[in-house]
Amino acid sequence: YSVFEAADGMITSSSEFFEPESIAGARKWFGEDNRAVYACGPLMPLGQAALEAEKKQSPVAAQIDEFLKKILKQHGQHSLIYVSMQST
Repeated sequence: YSVFEAADGMITSSSEFFEPESIAGARKWFGEDNRAVYACGPLMPLGQAALEAEKKQSPVAAQIDEFLKKILKQHGQHSLIYVSMQST
């Protein structure tokens, strides 16, 4: 009997922005018994909104975008991992 089976629900410090499949899987599994899962990690915009928000925050957004497009053209999809780090 695991701690997850005994729990009334789950609060995770993870973010749905970074781990949508994991959070969805946990919600599905916990939801079978009407238990809730809450992700309280950093709240981030999704999709195009995320891209536009990041471009507005970076003074070098145009250079980053140009580089990413160049790599995509030269090496194809799944050839680069872009990790954005925001300073506070």
